[in-house]
Amino acid sequence: MMNKREGAERVSAEDKEMIKALMKKRRRRKAEDDKKLAGMMQSSSHDGYAECYPGLAEMDDAIGDSDDEADFSKMDLGNKKGPVGRWDFDTAEEYGDYMGD
Repeated sequence: MMNKREGAERVSAEDKEMIKALMKKRRRRKAEDDKKLAGMMQSSSHDGYAECYPGLAEMDDAIGDSDDEADFSKMDLGNKKGPVGRWDFDTAEEYGDYMGD
């Protein structure tokens, strides 16, 4: 029966170099795989539902709040029904003029 020391002596220098090269290649592949996985994890954290909502990125500017003030001058005010109240005028003076007429 062979002990550990005798088995280690039977491994040639060529075999040791081959084992070192294989181990180096394996470490390099693992590093590449880890880097690839990290990139996939990073990209998936931002776009978790991207495939469920195609076109969402293009709508981003429409969804966000705008700093511009709303332009109500083009809005259809429709028919005002009911009595005219104070809130329908910009100033109390305008409302007073209306009520006085």
